[in-house]
Amino acid sequence: MVHNVPQAPNETDLIKAAEEEAEEVSALQLRVVDGPDYGLTSSLDEVVVVGSAPEADLVLNDPTVSRRHAELTPGPLGVEVRDLESKNGIYQSGVRIVHGHLTVGAEIVIGRTLLRIDGPDVVSGPTRMESRSALHGNSSATRRLRAEIARAGRVRLPALIEGERGTGRVRVARAIHEASIHKGDSFVVLPASSIDHAGVSSRIGQLRGTVLLAEIDQLSDEGRKALLHELEEDRIAVRLLVSTSSAERSFCQDRVSEELGKRLTRVLVRVPPLRERASDLPSLVTVMLAELGHPHLRLGPEDLGQMQAHSWPENLRELKTFLIRLIERERTADRSPPPRRGTETIVGADLPYKEARARMIQAFEREYAQALLERTAGNVSRAARLAGIDRVYLHRLIKKYGISGGEKN
Repeated sequence: MVHNVPQAPNETDLIKAAEEEAEEVSALQLRVVDGPDYGLTSSLDEVVVVGSAPEADLVLNDPTVSRRHAELTPGPLGVEVRDLESKNGIYQSGVRIVHGHLTVGAEIVIGRTLLRIDGPDVVSGPTRMESRSALHGNSSATRRLRAEIARAGRVRLPALIEGERGTGRVRVARAIHEASIHKGDSFVVLPASSIDHAGVSSRIGQLRGTVLLAEIDQLSDEGRKALLHELEEDRIAVRLLVSTSSAERSFCQDRVSEELGKRLTRVLVRVPPLRERASDLPSLVTVMLAELGHPHLRLGPEDLGQMQAHSWPENLRELKTFLIRLIERERTADRSPPPRRGTETIVGADLPYKEARARMIQAFEREYAQALLERTAGNVSRAARLAGIDRVYLHRLIKKYGISGGEKN
């Protein structure tokens, strides 16, 4: 019997293996998957410095990012990441990291920007942060959003997802995908700016499922023409969703032809800003804290009252950043118990449920009304409009809790 004896690799084989390994490492990409520079990428074939300075390798237009914020280096243990003494730090799953190693698919938060390590030939898809948290709550605005998602999931026409930045449009797109017949297939996100004369089909290949073209306003003229042609010829083999900011509907009138605008807006899903769903804040905070790895962190009623009165101009993105900083503050705070505020004494379980709940509601009403009046400089009419409640009811709360600073208007 003749046995095949394995041959020791020669020099040519070793060189080839080394080249293949080098190609695999160099194929890594650092991708912005959430933040002001959504869709921006940088090859990770050598050391990459991330920051706001013009000389950085990956320049971010994020005011919360330091000039030289982070350094990422590919190597045999993955991608090494170092904090370059940044002001706001680097976070992974809510935990601040100064030095560590990342694997493909890992995500880090710097400032208000979410970065992900992508492998070769990866089409940007949903991230860990892109969960269903945007859909939690029972406000009228959220219930309407869920109804629109269900309706959009039942049809195959292209759908437009309209909402301010930071409201969770990608999360909503994924929810539409999960409510459709394509829920078992792929869901991917493509920046509209990446579509050229070859159209969407050239980017997705044989993919089946749902594709979200993010920020459709950034579609180039050649991309617009190609997309319109593909829609007219029914050449896009996936369910197509597009997203835009509420203030950027110009794609229907200016940059994109009227015909393309009609085809993309047959189904419209409006994502409400956080200020329209203030009553959802407690459930949103609970869900986001769980996503960030700190489900047991509790906020007092004073915190919730102030959060309810805040306008949250950057929506869920701002809320997430706020919670990350709160987690860091709790981590670094003095471990000795701080003096307890009056409203904090009601949160424990030493009272019957009904009594504890009643006191909690009273504390919330007092703090919320006080924060509203501070925000409007005592203008009760304006405060009532912001809160979406009747002015008489707000006057009643002011009188009930003896709150000062409210004008009789």
